[in-house]
Amino acid sequence: MFKGDKGMIIWGLLIICVFMSIFYSYWFLMIVALLGIWKVSRFWFYESKPWRRIHYPAIKLYSSIAGSEVAKAEMENIGFNFNHVLFSFIVSLRPDWDSNEVMSFIDREITRSKDFEDRGLIKKYFLEKNRNVSESQIDNALDEFWSKIDPPNRAWVIRVIVAGIIENQYGEKARGEYLYEVMVGNAK
Repeated sequence: MFKGDKGMIIWGLLIICVFMSIFYSYWFLMIVALLGIWKVSRFWFYESKPWRRIHYPAIKLYSSIAGSEVAKAEMENIGFNFNHVLFSFIVSLRPDWDSNEVMSFIDREITRSKDFEDRGLIKKYFLEKNRNVSESQIDNALDEFWSKIDPPNRAWVIRVIVAGIIENQYGEKARGEYLYEVMVGNAK
């Protein structure tokens, strides 16, 4: 009936508990309160910001694609093909794109990740978020962040590709916010 949708099952359970609290016992209101708090916290964590709507499903998708590529590499006794994983990842996220669009997107985002082209965008969002921090402190924080990922590792490349998807869907400001959240550790 619900086709495995956990959200619908929880909402159904919530409605049943409301009726049970009205007709049977007020103890069911505690269950309603707990389920309500849980649903609100899940909404806040996964749906409250535009980047969260894309980041969490995209990272789960990347993990499954990378895991299958690792298994394939071990079975065939070949190396891990990161470019194939990136291509499959983008095709899964944007099935309406043709292979040329996917390849140009990947090339553009890899170039952006290697050159840290998003530095100004992150700095701009950092200044909006923290008005009492000086530009030199932000530059120091960005330099420290870049020194930890230079040369860009695969995790950073994946985050920049997700940022590109976020930018395509929500705009440049959402990209800056997402990369700022990656930098401060909120987008894991």
